[in-house]
Amino acid sequence: MKTVAQCFVYVSKIDGKWIAVIIDENERIVSLSLPKGSEGEAVYEAKRVAVANVSYKFRSEMDPSTRRVGREVVEFINSYIKGDKPKITFKLNVEGLTKFMNKVLAIVSSIPRGFVTCYGCVAEVIENPYACRAVGRALAMNPWPIIIPCHRVVKSDLTLGGYRGGLDMKRELLRIEGVAVTLAGRVLPAHFLEARRLRELSRDAGEKLLTS
Repeated sequence: MKTVAQCFVYVSKIDGKWIAVIIDENERIVSLSLPKGSEGEAVYEAKRVAVANVSYKFRSEMDPSTRRVGREVVEFINSYIKGDKPKITFKLNVEGLTKFMNKVLAIVSSIPRGFVTCYGCVAEVIENPYACRAVGRALAMNPWPIIIPCHRVVKSDLTLGGYRGGLDMKRELLRIEGVAVTLAGRVLPAHFLEARRLRELSRDAGEKLLTS
């Protein structure tokens, strides 16, 4: 695992919940947490999903430019949760990703708002149709939840599957995006993207976002 030196942990609150963002010395986002009940939980999650060995500097050394990047990320998440469609104004540090994880996250980042796909379709697009479980594991360690919308991946029977933030949060994020989920926890088929369409979409957006 590659070592990323001189990172900062930026923390802030959204509606009473804590968000932690790890920012490297080049002002790229190494990882972030989902909203948590305490600052400690948020920082722990952000550090746990970082895809690089990180050495940290004291927050007191954080310069205004780095703080601005942290605020941009928190504002992005806050705006997104409120139902807006914010633009990404920051860069991601992808250097610690394995080739497999990069492929998975690039494909997932291309799923449009209002749609979902399944783990098997992602595996098919990366030309490894038996890698469904590996896809699920990669998404569970997504360093940039919401920014890379892993909540848009469900099981092949259109039930929600898992999510690091819990199924209630996954359901809520999909609701915000206009995805209809039944009381039984199943996405309506009208929102489902099959592998063929997902392959077409992934040729553009995902590769651009996950380029270091």
